[in-house]
Amino acid sequence: MGIVRLLLAIAVVIAHSSSIFGFRLMEGAIAVQAFYIVSGFYMALVLNEKYIGQAHSYRLFITNRLLRLYPVYWVVLVLSVVCSVGGYWLTGNPFKLSAYFEALPYIQPYALFYVILTNVVVLGQDMVFFLGLNPQTGRLFFAPDFHVTNPPVYMFMFLPQAWTLGVEILFYLLAPFLVRRSVAVLVVLAGGSLAIRLALYNIGLHDDPWSYRFFPSELMFFLVGALCYRAYLVLKVQAVPPWVFQAVLLLALAVILSYHFLPTDLPKRIVYYLFFALTVPFLFILTRNNRFDYHLGELSYPVYISHMFTGSIVKYALDQARIPEAWFGLTLVVVTVLFSLLLVRFVAGPVERYRQRRVRKFQQAPPDQTLPAGLVPSG
Repeated sequence: MGIVRLLLAIAVVIAHSSSIFGFRLMEGAIAVQAFYIVSGFYMALVLNEKYIGQAHSYRLFITNRLLRLYPVYWVVLVLSVVCSVGGYWLTGNPFKLSAYFEALPYIQPYALFYVILTNVVVLGQDMVFFLGLNPQTGRLFFAPDFHVTNPPVYMFMFLPQAWTLGVEILFYLLAPFLVRRSVAVLVVLAGGSLAIRLALYNIGLHDDPWSYRFFPSELMFFLVGALCYRAYLVLKVQAVPPWVFQAVLLLALAVILSYHFLPTDLPKRIVYYLFFALTVPFLFILTRNNRFDYHLGELSYPVYISHMFTGSIVKYALDQARIPEAWFGLTLVVVTVLFSLLLVRFVAGPVERYRQRRVRKFQQAPPDQTLPAGLVPSG
């Protein structure tokens, strides 16, 4: 599923920049929720097939997941801070520091500590979108609609898209207690999450952040992914002709590439989520031993987590060179992918090898019975 994951990440990049000469993929929110389905599938896979026997350790699983996320995130965070400081010193442009400079005269110490801490630990960044900062008192307050707050608290985040990692980590903390449950339990839990979403919609909380960042209502996407794993267990023992898997891949790619041009309404989103969930088991079986596809998938997380950082630099460079805005999206995608190759080569790759050594140390099964390292998902 590597190529699909990479396209979903690029969809977010384009959504946060500009179209590529009129071409877009899907909305960023849809791509993120599709990622949640993939994450639920992979967590069910590794918890049922990899973290077993002596490796059946909650601590091992959680620490390995955090190792997957934090090293790349912290490298990009440090670079963002350094470039913001350097940019202010060299050009007078504070970049991501502007929100701090403007709020320093009035922000309360605890509020400043909170936004700095969430930048570092990630966990809790999703809650930033449920808060506002009162410029008269300098205090944080609960804000049902962050769009009407000034200043928006998310402006204090150096990598604001990392709020999704906060949601992912919450799921990781719960996953060992959820994805090994029966299909009936998973269906009931997913239904409960959907009920929360519908209840929020019914009382008028149907816009961002409630429709997109509220973990209890987002949990259903992860659980749908876990159900996709159960479907995969059935599918892998069936005598399905190879061309069917190839056709599913081509159809999945066609839908991703053409989604933006389809009529825009709520049913389209619902239909896409159902379609995507149905394709996941087929895509996994087709690509699970494809090394090229694996390497494409390895780029998805670095592309996602670095594109705001590279975007600030690309935007500034294009403005200085007076290059038309139409080139922003394409330039950003190219620069972000190239930068992500470096992140994989020098950060994610070495950490991934260390993660696999940690699991193999505890596994009872012979090496040929363990889950291949290439199947470890992005997160």
